[in-house]
Amino acid sequence: MIINKTIPVVFAANNAYVPYLGVAIHSLIKNTSKDYQYNIYVFHTEITELNQRRLKQLRTQNVSIDCINIIDYVKDKNVKIEGHLTVEAIYRLMIPYVLPQYDKVLYLDSDLVINRDVSELYQQDIGNNLIGAVRHVINDWFKNYIDAKLHVPYESCFNSGVLLINTKAFIADNIMEKCIKFLSGDIVYRNLDQDALNVLCLGKTYFLDNRWNVCWQFWFQEPIDSYKSMFYEAAENPYITHFTTQWKPWRYPAMIMANQFWKYARETVFYEEILFENINAEKKQADYFKQFLFPFDKLKRGSNIVLYAAGGVGKAFYHQIKITQYCNLLLWVDKNYEALQKEGIPVFSPERISGVPYDCILIAIDNEKIADEIKKYLIDMGVHEYKIIWENPTR
Repeated sequence: MIINKTIPVVFAANNAYVPYLGVAIHSLIKNTSKDYQYNIYVFHTEITELNQRRLKQLRTQNVSIDCINIIDYVKDKNVKIEGHLTVEAIYRLMIPYVLPQYDKVLYLDSDLVINRDVSELYQQDIGNNLIGAVRHVINDWFKNYIDAKLHVPYESCFNSGVLLINTKAFIADNIMEKCIKFLSGDIVYRNLDQDALNVLCLGKTYFLDNRWNVCWQFWFQEPIDSYKSMFYEAAENPYITHFTTQWKPWRYPAMIMANQFWKYARETVFYEEILFENINAEKKQADYFKQFLFPFDKLKRGSNIVLYAAGGVGKAFYHQIKITQYCNLLLWVDKNYEALQKEGIPVFSPERISGVPYDCILIAIDNEKIADEIKKYLIDMGVHEYKIIWENPTR
């Protein structure tokens, strides 16, 4: 095996995520070896000069940090985004084109910490495969999603937060172009390019040691039986701890494994900023519950739902779902979706409802007459009446 002395690593972030990215980079640096040169690249389109300087101050003698604005690579890439993900999630697709000087590049998400020298990961021989990745732990909801949306064997699926990318093969197979096309159609994919890559890299993925991407969500989203030992064994000694889903250790510091984030955060200049931002966020979250209350008693925990309407009630429900994680929001719809999308709200046409495997549709309206009209509209669309829920949301 050829030993590479230079380890290229790519992260992607927006300006708001810089403090958490800083913690991830610091954790990587803490576990480096003096035998290697680590070239860290931060892909972005909006990180301020001040925050770029703050990130670069993390550099050491054998760790370089460069922030690369990739606006020219992504400005014409239109993909449909759902849930808590942002457009930065697709930046990893640009790596082979931005950094063609490397045959292989390590990509890492920014919501993780590294507990082991990533040179060991980078030296993995992935052969002619397009990528190296860690097999995705599966729970019941995700298994149903894969069956309904991706139509690939769930045993072949991986999490894309840690990737070894074969740059030459990636370009030769036009993977970036295929992914963008995949994500630009009528179907909204919950996991963006992770979903696309799982379909397009089927049979061309080298599976890494599970400890290189331990997704903490499966402590509180129980894996299916065949994946339990895989997760729990890896979680005992994670090489990389990945804080997947909307649940983050800076928002929920008492949760299991959150201490791994705070151990590194306390050693950075971003520590006080993280504390301040999340104290303020706690106050903002309380506002979402003041006027309207999600009908927790009408839905079973973990239900797959479609949220209908994006006015004051709909926005309150949307944030309450994200904060509590009480149910899985598959789709948010409103007839006025085009105008709402221009405001940056992730709302889509009601016509998309037929394409998602929902348990129920929740009408987010505080006017009973309008709610009845929407209910009739849904029934005319073919929705079973027993799957439609409305309750006066006024507290």
